[in-house]
Amino acid sequence: MPILSPKTTLNIIGAQEIQAAAAQRVLLVGQMLTGSAVAGVVSRDVSSSETEINALFGAKSHIAELARKFKSVNKNTALDVLPIADNGAGVAASATLTFGGLATEDGSFDVYVMDKINYRATISVIAGDDDDAVAAKVDAALSALETKWPFSTTSATNVVTLTASNKGTIYNSAPVGVEGSVAGITYTLAAFASGATDPVLTGILAATGNMRYQTISWPASYATTVLTTFLNARFNDEFEVLDGVGLTGKVDIFSNLSAGPSQNSQSLVVKVDNLLALDSRKGPACQTLIDSQIAIFAAVRSLRLTEDASLSGIVTTVAARDQFGGSGASTLPYHNSILPGIAVPLPEDEFSLLQFQSLVEAGYSISSANKAYNAVILGDAVTTYKTNGAGDPDTSFKYLNRVDSSSAIREFFVNNYRARYAQSRLTNGEIVAGRDMVNEGAIRAFSKRLYENLADDAIVEKGQVAAKDFNQNLLIEVSVSGGFIRVDMAPLQVGQVRTILGTIAVKFSS
Repeated sequence: MPILSPKTTLNIIGAQEIQAAAAQRVLLVGQMLTGSAVAGVVSRDVSSSETEINALFGAKSHIAELARKFKSVNKNTALDVLPIADNGAGVAASATLTFGGLATEDGSFDVYVMDKINYRATISVIAGDDDDAVAAKVDAALSALETKWPFSTTSATNVVTLTASNKGTIYNSAPVGVEGSVAGITYTLAAFASGATDPVLTGILAATGNMRYQTISWPASYATTVLTTFLNARFNDEFEVLDGVGLTGKVDIFSNLSAGPSQNSQSLVVKVDNLLALDSRKGPACQTLIDSQIAIFAAVRSLRLTEDASLSGIVTTVAARDQFGGSGASTLPYHNSILPGIAVPLPEDEFSLLQFQSLVEAGYSISSANKAYNAVILGDAVTTYKTNGAGDPDTSFKYLNRVDSSSAIREFFVNNYRARYAQSRLTNGEIVAGRDMVNEGAIRAFSKRLYENLADDAIVEKGQVAAKDFNQNLLIEVSVSGGFIRVDMAPLQVGQVRTILGTIAVKFSS
């Protein structure tokens, strides 16, 4: 062995890097049919393959439909699914289409069920077809396309019956409609109804264990008590960052919605849609199942917050750095975000502008057509949070953006404090070079550095004035004997443009 003098050892150690937020993970909750998944057990990391989704939960199931909708919009974010079995005592919702008359000329019309875009059939009628023949043609046309449609059809004489695939109330507001007409043929459309007895929900979210879900999609017909109890307890967990937001929906007429949601939670968003009871169409104004709308909303929200995910298909801004997801999107306004795959409502079917504004003030989130009526976009996204613990009005967490950005700030500081001080000495004295030590001054300097990182990501305000304000409001208490550090801060969050007011004066000369 050669002589190696002086003995020299240089250890290679990792760099102290800034820690990012945890990767997004979404949970979809809904009802399954026969499949390889086990009811009540979370299926982790569900793939984008329709074949695999159908095999897991049953192709015609409620939850398979939601998973397919989610993956059609977002293939980037990790997706878990909690499938629930139908209640054995449940009853499936059904709708009917009753025909009358005799066709006096050739023609065609469309029938759609559950989803105006995807689940529709064209029925060709020949002059001389009577109402029984037309009903049989509707049954045949729909049945031929039902491989994954979440309903089944039957016909008896002149009546077509559409029956939901799963039992319970989940399809009681499902869309169903007829477009077009044939001379001599009349029809009467009865909305989906009579679905009854949902699964027992008590304790179902215990199946998630300690997994964090930043977004949970929850069926519109399910009571939200289980969901809000679960999420509220996680909002400021003592040991870990576990907070998330539950998205659910409600389909009803304005007068029934005007009082607002009964819940009071920063962790719950309720998206509403107008309930139609027209001759030719029933269900939500956006003629897409409300639970599918919620799954798409969940896909959009999680995509926005997924690091480096492409957002060009869902955002309307052309700002370069806003074309990709991440924590910085927590402050990007939700309004005008596109919800792909939702049927565009007709102008006469929407809530009025004043009703929209009233519903947002009441605590509901909204979506509807863009001004060109060629896409569905989000309006204001708000939580159901209205009052603080003392019962006083409080707007701190009124908007979903505020919840997202507050969560992003908290997680960023927690992750980086935990990483930086994983094995540190604590002192009131000076730092010894080459030793992992920290004092009040070092904590302050590191906190200011973290604030600057958040400012560069457009989550908190940037600039000397903002940095000075952060430093002045940064209170640090150190107890060497107890190994205790207390940090109180008030970062200046970035807001969103929601209202522009002004005046235009009439003037005739300079």
